[in-house]
Amino acid sequence: MDSLRITIKNTISWLTHHPQQENDFSSKKNDQLLQNLVNDLINYAELKMSSDIHLEPQENGIRIRLRIDGVLSEHFQAPKYIYKQFCCKLKILANIDIAQTRLPQDGKFIFQVKNNLQIHIRMSTCPTVLGEKIVLRLLKDNKSTLNLNFLGMNPEQLTVFSQAISSPHGLVLITGPTGSGKTSTLYSALSNINADTKNIITIEDPVEVHLPRINQININIKADLTFSSALRAILRQDPDVIMIGEIRDEETAQIAIQAANTGHLVLATLHTNNCIETVNRLKQMNIDQNEFISCLRLIVSQRLLRKKCTKCDQRSIRSECECTDGYHGRFGVFEMLYFNESLKHHMTQNPYCNESTLMQNYQFTPINQQVMDCIRYGITSPEEAKRALNIC
Repeated sequence: MDSLRITIKNTISWLTHHPQQENDFSSKKNDQLLQNLVNDLINYAELKMSSDIHLEPQENGIRIRLRIDGVLSEHFQAPKYIYKQFCCKLKILANIDIAQTRLPQDGKFIFQVKNNLQIHIRMSTCPTVLGEKIVLRLLKDNKSTLNLNFLGMNPEQLTVFSQAISSPHGLVLITGPTGSGKTSTLYSALSNINADTKNIITIEDPVEVHLPRINQININIKADLTFSSALRAILRQDPDVIMIGEIRDEETAQIAIQAANTGHLVLATLHTNNCIETVNRLKQMNIDQNEFISCLRLIVSQRLLRKKCTKCDQRSIRSECECTDGYHGRFGVFEMLYFNESLKHHMTQNPYCNESTLMQNYQFTPINQQVMDCIRYGITSPEEAKRALNIC
């Protein structure tokens, strides 16, 4: 990894001190170096286990940042004059119009990294006052990791979750902020229950991982293919299991609940911070509480926290370690509210959820308490807990 980083810096240094000239040797060499820079940067990001590469034009150059374990950090800077050619090479790979710089564009391509792993890369461009900002989302084509055992649930949580997604009908909601791992949890659930005897259909924005034997739909706003319109069409396709990438509005929520109440298993995500807030959010969507309580199987609220690097504790100088700011890898923390008959009866009689009542009577453990346990056991730090839980 260090040798690749040095190679990238040397390439940037050459390009900085040898501006491209037309019809000469340096121009041809610079063109090849730019291609090498694209390849080396993606390989480097994969080795660093980065999820995104950010290429950002600044006043005096280009800032190259990587998102590693959910946190952005700067890794390289490049001269601004190479950016146009650099963007063109990426746009050609992603089949994006190289002449269009004033409007956002999206594309994708497949890249073969040095360890023979294929990475699906989703590219997004966005015009800024200083030039086009580019973000590359790296999606590894490694379906073997879509396994419930890899999510980080404890044995009790894994049992509850497995029971909920094995139900023939009902609603399972995965909640949490952006970047908390909701999509990975849904994909792992679908992989677990995928079978030739089930018709599984998903609605996503966009499809991030292609799953075998599962019918996946990309929403298309321009064509009026929204979550709600696609969901109505799916219900005429004799589905057993429906996965909704995100419930964004009242109409989608209503159709999802109707589907769950009429013999379908519905898995969906919702942007809320915890299980109790999820119940309140459904109420705010003007959905009758008895209607959604009757079909709810499970609400999961989750976060991804960075692990403290164990090697750093054994080294006198942190720079000797290849971790990022003392962290290496992430783990999931899950808050679960399982809707058995007792809880459903309680909630129909008591319109407002109370955390203390749930803790005393329904084996409910708030996510904050679980994170505090992780700090106590030295798995993560108080600073990381504040970041992940958005505590000021």
